[in-house]
Amino acid sequence: MTFEKFSTFFFQLIRREKKLIYIFLIALILRFIFFYFYPDQNFPDAIAYRTMGEELLSFQHATNHIYMPLYPIFTFITSTIEIQRILEIFISASSTFVIAKIAKEVFNSENVGYLGALIFAVYPFSIFYSTSGLTETLYTFILLLSFYLLFIKQFSLGSFFLVLMVLIRPTLDFLNPILLLIFSLFVHKLSLKDSVKNLLVYFVFYIAMLSPWWAHQYSKYGEFIRLNLADGIVLYSGNNYLNHSGGGIVGADVDMRRFNDIENPVLKNRAMIDEALSFIVNNPSNFIVMGFKKFFRFWRLWPYAKEYSGVSHVLISMLSFGLILFTSILYLIEFGKKHFRLLSPFLITIIYLSLIHSITIGSIRYRFPIEPFLILFSSFFLTHSDKIIRIVDLNYFFNKKW
Repeated sequence: MTFEKFSTFFFQLIRREKKLIYIFLIALILRFIFFYFYPDQNFPDAIAYRTMGEELLSFQHATNHIYMPLYPIFTFITSTIEIQRILEIFISASSTFVIAKIAKEVFNSENVGYLGALIFAVYPFSIFYSTSGLTETLYTFILLLSFYLLFIKQFSLGSFFLVLMVLIRPTLDFLNPILLLIFSLFVHKLSLKDSVKNLLVYFVFYIAMLSPWWAHQYSKYGEFIRLNLADGIVLYSGNNYLNHSGGGIVGADVDMRRFNDIENPVLKNRAMIDEALSFIVNNPSNFIVMGFKKFFRFWRLWPYAKEYSGVSHVLISMLSFGLILFTSILYLIEFGKKHFRLLSPFLITIIYLSLIHSITIGSIRYRFPIEPFLILFSSFFLTHSDKIIRIVDLNYFFNKKW
């Protein structure tokens, strides 16, 4: 391609995607303003990621036992915290494009995509996480990208990005094969043979991409560890005699000192799992009550942590996530049955994460990856429902015609 042809293509692309580029620039500007004025929160996780990345790229065993390797490597190769934050700002802003493209595939509507992209661009939680140094921004972008690729039948690339998600955070590890089958059999109505073929491709990527991590884990622990040693911590944190809030704060919700005598981290992890399962079996009513408490904490309308529970934080959260959740529910009531086939990957992911965090620990941080789905639901409702104005008409509301 000559320079003249490339420039022609480039400017045609800009003209075609002009609205999305404006939205992307809005997202960038807001994130850079936030980055400049809002102090670095110095989250312990953010510091630990960089340390682990340095260890891995120095060909040492990671001293951390609970993280997957990809995000720590990403944080370290960015060389400085400032460059890392800038890259994540661009990644977060780029999510607006992917949201718009998903809307086009699912709803066949550019307006839904533009509104969804704009909402995400100004969405306070997406702005906050873009400069936090946590996994949320990169993880959410890859989740959205994998969904888009699967919606356009790019199963190989989609599988690649699904595995990348596992290397960042393994929460969806068990769900990924189910998602592939849902996309193949239900969304695209492919044959069983083609669906199994897509599943096999996923497992080829899975084995190839996780093999270096398995080698590291075997060298470190002397046995095969498929993912990490976080399952014992999160399961015990959410299921022990101290936990009454549904969270996982050490000292408040859990006391880990009883495991201090176990030096082997693998045995310690298994001991935590055994303790948690024993607690669940012996306290079934507590498990059910706490499950509901964790569920409501996962879907809480504003942050639980004291430093983020002031009046301003509550108002911002209620006016952003609260409204999105409300209109998403209205969307599902009005359009959910009609769109169920195309919605199924979103819904199964939402249900799965809600269930996982109702069993382990509940936190709105772990909800963020599915919030773009809610933004899409909300955007469709706001652009297609004939009940938006009528909902404020009390007579219309109380007559239950809507």
